Amino acid sequence: MGVLPLQFKKGENGDILGIKGDETFDIIGIDSLKAGGELHIIAKSDTGKEKTFDVIARLDAPVEMEFYRSGGILHTFIRNILSDR
Repeated sequence: MGVLPLQFKKGENGDILGIKGDETFDIIGIDSLKAGGELHIIAKSDTGKEKTFDVIARLDAPVEMEFYRSGGILHTFIRNILSDR
């Protein structure tokens, strides 16, 4: 619920970027994200080394943006039911 699906840009992947999976990720631009938009990622290793790259947010339609911003489809559904009362 509220998971943000991200996709590497064409020609990139975790191996090419040197991402091991134990990094901490900062996601830049999420507040102004639009459907199909791009985000900037800063990956920080436990040694403090940083790698930066851009990704595509796979929220491809405005309704998917609504679901994400509401915390997921279940939260959206419940919120809509309660507002109809």
